[in-house]
Amino acid sequence: MTLDLLISGSRETLWLAPVVGAYLCLSAFGLLRREECNRLIADLRDHPASLHAVGAIAFFVGAALLSFHRHWTTMPEVVVNLVAAWWVFEGAGMLANPALLRAVLVREVAVKQLRLTSLMGVPLGGYLLLVGLIGHAR
Repeated sequence: MTLDLLISGSRETLWLAPVVGAYLCLSAFGLLRREECNRLIADLRDHPASLHAVGAIAFFVGAALLSFHRHWTTMPEVVVNLVAAWWVFEGAGMLANPALLRAVLVREVAVKQLRLTSLMGVPLGGYLLLVGLIGHAR
């Protein structure tokens, strides 16, 4: 794989990459703090409207990105689309079966799992931020 495929993308990708990357980094850094992670899980578990709102936002943002960003050629394009697909999946789960998610969020391991998942946001977000800074349109 050449360096060009790692940092190039469509004009849309170069615009979306730093936005998605910044969100991933900020969200990950926030959720890596145990208190914040505990509070988010408690809010989602205890307030069904919060769970529905977060699910709706995740679903619609992910679906919008997938609808308008139809590029799958370079690594940044694939990463942006996979993050969007994850948001659709995450949001759909929150909307379709909130009772199951609330049951999972009661378990103590939920905080550890969310924090571990957040760790993936740091390198992915950093990569997308870097693409936004030094990437070029193909």
